[in-house]
Amino acid sequence: MHIMKLSGSFGVEITSINLNALSKDWFISLRDAFFSHGVVVIRNQSLTPDAHIALAKRFGTIDINRLLLLSRVIPI
Repeated sequence: MHIMKLSGSFGVEITSINLNALSKDWFISLRDAFFSHGVVVIRNQSLTPDAHIALAKRFGTIDINRLLLLSRVIPI
């Protein structure tokens, strides 16, 4: 995992990371980067809707927009 600043103290880009196989230690680094810089850019990831929700839940309780539930886009 490599973390590069995007603009001053606001935002970072993380490379050499696979969000589908994120270890506990790498998740902690990702979370810390997000909390420290506010914006994290991670390019070229292919997450299924289930994998996306699982990743979001690692940050804490998620709030799924009720309108998305009506469209059945979000599998919960």
